[in-house]
This record gives sequence, structure tokens and C-alpha cells, in this order.
Amino acid sequence: MYIKSRFEIFINILFYIGLGVALIIAIYPFFTIILMSLRPRVLSFTLPPVYIFKPTLSHFRDTFLWHSGLIRNLWNSIIISSSTTLIAVITGTLAAYAFSRINFKAKDFLFQWILTFRMLPAISVVLPFFIMFTKLGIYDTLLAVIVTHVIIDLPMAIWLMKSFIDELPEELDEAARIDGCSRMGAFWRICMPLSAPALVATAILCFLFSWNEYLFAVCLTSTKARPILIATQGLMSYQGMRWGQLAVLCIIIIIPAILVVLFFQRYLIRGLTFGAVKA
Repeated sequence: MYIKSRFEIFINILFYIGLGVALIIAIYPFFTIILMSLRPRVLSFTLPPVYIFKPTLSHFRDTFLWHSGLIRNLWNSIIISSSTTLIAVITGTLAAYAFSRINFKAKDFLFQWILTFRMLPAISVVLPFFIMFTKLGIYDTLLAVIVTHVIIDLPMAIWLMKSFIDELPEELDEAARIDGCSRMGAFWRICMPLSAPALVATAILCFLFSWNEYLFAVCLTSTKARPILIATQGLMSYQGMRWGQLAVLCIIIIIPAILVVLFFQRYLIRGLTFGAVKA
């Protein structure tokens, strides 16, 4: 029977202490937001902070009463993020399969050129997008935001999916084609089922980027297509910042992202670390 030495026990204790400290640091901001949403306004910034108080739901009531377009903003975010994820994942997977399985001229150059779009600072391209969409008459529309998000998400989707498809043995495709499948048939019947973990991981990352993106949303929308993240701009009044309502909006913004990650957590870890089949 193996007995741990004192040194190993000491290392384990340090590990769990460090893990606990990191967990507290990660959770404390969200804990503070929840307290702020339930704490009366007069206690928002008292020193030392007050942790025991009579909770109030007035901030939740005032948020929905004061912000009449909140539901519309939330719906805009859902449409933008879902559409961006769907388009980027489908298009990116098809492009990744082509880069992985088909040999053509300038393949490496084209792949690297696509990846450079992800490296561009967003602030350097937002003005050209604004001018272009204004002339096309689609400024302040969901389409404008979705197009910009897809352009930014697509290189990441191609890169992640190509890395995964590269690990799938080409013999599987060849066997499917010998059995009568076309190249697209082999893609849908062989590659797609085996790439499910990578597809989920890529979809989660695309969704989170689109959900949390701020710069394009604030510059390319005015009133009709504004997502929920931009709703936080109007919380400054002559009385100061409405911190309680801001905390409520932060909770509304954070919860969908947390639920998506928690629900697909095992697929996310598997898709980012392993392939379904090792060559």
C-alpha cells in the first residue's frame, strides 16, 4: 500500500489552497454583482462593505419598467449570436475540410491570409464597415452586425475545425468514396459525426464572442438593432449611475453565457484538447 510522504501531503495542501484562492477570485466579482442587485442603493458603496442587509427587488422592477426596450435588446442579442454562430460554424467547417483534404495552388498562403483577419484590431476596421453599411442602407440592422461578427469569427472557426479534421485519418474518407460516396457525402457521413466535439467547441466560442462583442454593436447600431450589452449605456442620470440596475443588466447578460458553457462543458473540453480519432 502506497503511503504519501509529508512532502507530497504538503504539496497537495498548497495546491488546494491555491485552487481555493483562485476560485474565490473568479467567483467574487459575480457574487458582488448579485449583492449589488439586491442591496438598497444607500448601501451600494458603504465602507466597509455591507454583506448582511434586507434584500430588495426594486432594482429588478425599475430595470424592466425604466428600460422599455430591454426585451427587444435581449432578443436582438439572441438573434445576432445564434445567426453568427450558425453561419460561421457551417461555413468554417466546409472551408476547413477543403483546406485539410484538397490540394490546390496557394493553399497555405490563402489559409494564412484568412487567419490574418482575426489579428486585425477591431478599431481599425469599424469605420470602413460603418461607411459601407451606411451607403448600402443596412446601418442599424441585425444584418450589419451579423455580417461583421461572421467576418471576425470565421477565421477562428476555420482554424479550429481544420486542426481537428487534420487528425481524422484520410483512409476513412477514401473508404467512404470507395463505397460510393461523393466527397461531400464523405464529409457529411464521416467527417461531421466524428467532428461533433470540435463543432460544439467552435460554436460555443463563436457564440460567446458574438454575445460579448461591444465595439461593432455600438458603432453599427443606433436604436433598432442594439443588443443587450449596449443597454448598459443609458444608466447614467442626473442622480448618478444607477448601479443597482446596472448589476441587474449584468446578471441578464452573464447568465445565458454561463448556461451555454455549463451545458456543453464536456464537449468544449474534448473539442479543444482531443480528436475523435487519432491518426
